[in-house]
Amino acid sequence: MESTRAAVKYLVELRHSQKPCLMHQDDEYGKNVLDGFTAQLAAMSIKPASITSYKRGATDFSAQIARMKADGCDLVVLGTVIRETIGAMNEAKKLGWTVDFLGATPTNVIEVPALGKDAVEGLYAASGFEIPYEDTAKGKVKDWLVAYKKAFGVDANTQAIIGYNAIETFAFYAAATGKDLSGPRFLASLESGRTFLDIFGSPPVKFSPSNHLASTVTQVQQVQNGRWKLIQEGLSF
Repeated sequence: MESTRAAVKYLVELRHSQKPCLMHQDDEYGKNVLDGFTAQLAAMSIKPASITSYKRGATDFSAQIARMKADGCDLVVLGTVIRETIGAMNEAKKLGWTVDFLGATPTNVIEVPALGKDAVEGLYAASGFEIPYEDTAKGKVKDWLVAYKKAFGVDANTQAIIGYNAIETFAFYAAATGKDLSGPRFLASLESGRTFLDIFGSPPVKFSPSNHLASTVTQVQQVQNGRWKLIQEGLSF
């Protein structure tokens, strides 16, 4: 919710949006994006021009896109995942509707531009870290991407990096706990205020007894020439 708020605020101000809209999945994930979208617009005293939803598994978004186009939306926030993101933007392209799209963090994966191709050019997305590519990465990130491809035969995607970071984060705080890895001791280590930094340039991870968010910083990326490119980092929420 909070990363959505930060990204919406940034895009509304960047693109001078007056009629932002939302299309979201009709489930808990979609509600999370909806809550962030509506809370941020309320804070900015902006009324959404349109809010529409779809059932999980839907493949036809013609009605939703047509409605938002008719409502004059100048920014479409997407509470979608991979297939639905591509489907929505394909539908907009069919209608000849040129409008800014902003996805929540689940849209910020390499599969979206790889599968969506021209239809998703220009898509913005909230993101936790800059997506690395093997031919441009350097240092430890480059080494990790090469090792991953050698081990599994495919390029590492966003999901692989998130999974790797989850294990690395656990290992960091487990090591700080010591040999007696009990639940209470591990919790104390987590809440100690120690900072974990990954190799991918993600915002620092830090917990305390009163703050379990891990990080309160997000960024915005955009699909440019078939790849995600960092547009703005250090957005706090």
